[in-house]
Amino acid sequence: MGEVLDPVRASYAAAVEHDLAGAVATMAPDAVVVDRGLGVSTFDRSGFATWLERAWDAFPDLTFDVLTVQPVGNTVMCALRLTGTHGGELAGLGPTGRPFTLHVVDVSTVRDGVIVKRELFYSFDEAAAQLGLTA
Repeated sequence: MGEVLDPVRASYAAAVEHDLAGAVATMAPDAVVVDRGLGVSTFDRSGFATWLERAWDAFPDLTFDVLTVQPVGNTVMCALRLTGTHGGELAGLGPTGRPFTLHVVDVSTVRDGVIVKRELFYSFDEAAAQLGLTA
């Protein structure tokens, strides 16, 4: 079971440290990342790196807690709690300086020791409301 969990755990550890090279190394070269909240997808390590850098730019102090981890076969489902302060552009919207807390479900598929697919489920509307970006 550790083989399935290892790249997911390593990915989270690198993300918390804002270690781009470490996070990218946990992904397959042709890994797919589907961000259901923003409605965007990436299709390789370069796309993943750009997506992650944009998240860090928008929330320079972004961090998260892993609340639950459940491996099932070669899939790992995790409940996460993200926190941060909106300090940069997010989906074309300027920084508000407001803090946020967001619950995310991450479903990652692992093959040959790397993540081949990651789907993130959350409500962008929930985050936007906390950041004062809704009418």
